[in-house]
Amino acid sequence: MSRINNLTHIKLFFVGLFYGSVFVTGKIVASYLPPFTTAFLRFFIALFFLVLFFLVMYGKLPSINLRQIPLILFLGITGIAANNFFLFLGLKFISASRASMIASLNPAVTAILSNLIFKEKLGK
Repeated sequence: MSRINNLTHIKLFFVGLFYGSVFVTGKIVASYLPPFTTAFLRFFIALFFLVLFFLVMYGKLPSINLRQIPLILFLGITGIAANNFFLFLGLKFISASRASMIASLNPAVTAILSNLIFKEKLGK
């Protein structure tokens, strides 16, 4: 049990490390490359390792049906491509620390706006 717990903590450490490093490395890369190129390269490299992971772990890629393709494309364009394009575009103009603060405040701002606009209740 302790080994599983330690492994979980190690994984969580690396999640924080990789996510937090996006802003600093993004600031550096954004000064050399256009935002779209930076976003594309980031996820092209991630795609390579994700495909490699699935092939090693499962021997195949996950299957999707044709009805899922439009939704996957829409979510990929808005949630991944546009989000990262605007992140790297913003990093051309503001510091990495400010960008990380904006990104970390997004869930709280979304909850507050949902309360104000849609009258959703705020939980603890």
